[in-house]
Amino acid sequence: VEVLGAYPGRPQVVIEAARTEPSPIRPGQPFTLSVLVANRGTRAALNTLLTIASTDVAVSRQSGNATSIGLMGVNYTEWVTLPLVMTT
Repeated sequence: VEVLGAYPGRPQVVIEAARTEPSPIRPGQPFTLSVLVANRGTRAALNTLLTIASTDVAVSRQSGNATSIGLMGVNYTEWVTLPLVMTT
């Protein structure tokens, strides 16, 4: 069963670019990862979270491993900066 609401379409959240500071990164070194996140879909994305999925390579310097982006309208872009530490 497919139910269509008043708001057709779907969000398509993608990472369009990324950079680190400093570069190159060495094990044990704190660094920042900046990612350009965009919604290239046809509907707003609600409650978007950017999450560090694995701690094998890097861990967050914040409490927790997720950053909330919130509402992302169609064609919305935002640079999100994550403070991390290289583990390996």
